[in-house]
Amino acid sequence: MDFYEDICEPIQYHIKDLKTGKERNLNSRFFIKNRVVLNGIYFFQEASLLILKNIELSQDGNDGNIIFTNKEHKKIVKIVKKTMLPLSILYINTP
Repeated sequence: MDFYEDICEPIQYHIKDLKTGKERNLNSRFFIKNRVVLNGIYFFQEASLLILKNIELSQDGNDGNIIFTNKEHKKIVKIVKKTMLPLSILYINTP
């Protein structure tokens, strides 16, 4: 995380794009600090289990899509701003 003097956006997430190797800042108001697992399994009530394939962000970092596939390998696209990404089931402790 980077802290800025700008009162409107005082905190930005500093990330490294794993595909391109480039570093960039994202506005914290659009994103939560949550570890993601590419090719990890995520549970969504309406769609059951989905596999996270990609996160595509716009150049300015204010918009984007989360790309999943289901068990039939059908591509499912969710809008970043409208999707609360749950923890991957890899992080959920089971008894």
